[in-house]
Amino acid sequence: MNTAADDAEGQNRISAFLQQLHGLGWTEGRNVHVDTRWASGMAGGYRKSATELEYDAAYRDDPTKILIFCKESGEREPAQQSFVQRVGEYHRGYYMRKYQDTYELTELASASVVQWLEERAAIGRKLEYFDHFIRLAVQKSPFPGVRPTYRVDDDYIELKYRILGRSFTVHFDKALIYNDFWGCMASLESRFEEWRKESYGRRT
Repeated sequence: MNTAADDAEGQNRISAFLQQLHGLGWTEGRNVHVDTRWASGMAGGYRKSATELEYDAAYRDDPTKILIFCKESGEREPAQQSFVQRVGEYHRGYYMRKYQDTYELTELASASVVQWLEERAAIGRKLEYFDHFIRLAVQKSPFPGVRPTYRVDDDYIELKYRILGRSFTVHFDKALIYNDFWGCMASLESRFEEWRKESYGRRT
């Protein structure tokens, strides 16, 4: 909620929402759990939508498992457009999925969650933060068919690529990965662009 926890309007909205759920057969504490997040104590909280507050909270919790669904729309308020652009640029579209109607969103969300669960099952449950980074990084490639070797040190992760007979190496500080996970992924994409230009003298 984009209000403080003691805000009367916010409390009324939550109450009305729970009543609607109850009318549909869903009861808080019995067959559904509602996690309410309030803007109080969050920098800029009163200027953010509930969706943006939820995204920020999810990112702080674990940025490796955020699924983003964005409705294709020609008209958005400035604040909404700014949020969509921030999420889209930050994630480079890795988890971004677009939909046109509620039916398509339902199908897309179900398929995406199943895919995520299958990936988690395939790689195991007890992964550390840096394991997630390596898992995603090795799936990305500067050229088709090029896969990196990697080395994990106490303070950094090294990725090494062999491209057209040349070696390209990049290091990511573990502290930076922890504090700016997706920023590091975006930085890796930027390095790919540099390597492409260096290898071919033009953007591919």
